Amino acid sequence: MTIAASESEYWQKYLYFTNELKKFLVCEDWETFNSLLEERQKMQSEPAEPLQAELYDEINRLDQELKSLLSQKLYQMKQSQQVSRAYESMGQEDTGLWMDRKR
Repeated sequence: MTIAASESEYWQKYLYFTNELKKFLVCEDWETFNSLLEERQKMQSEPAEPLQAELYDEINRLDQELKSLLSQKLYQMKQSQQVSRAYESMGQEDTGLWMDRKR
């Protein structure tokens, strides 16, 4: 295997992890998302050569999508938690459980 091929494989694998992160974020599989995120972070600590501009742009675009999706999910969770707390303050403690089952 040539050096160029291994570099290309490295960035293709990195792109694959980035795409998979997005899939598991959308379906809210937090354990798998976290596991893939850790794997991708390990890759970032490995030395790699500069990548092709096209691949770099694709990874950058996906990273921005991930950030946006993660912000949306966080907002939705906070919103749901606030609604649940509001009902609990009115003496309806099981409302949060009901709301979780409704999703």
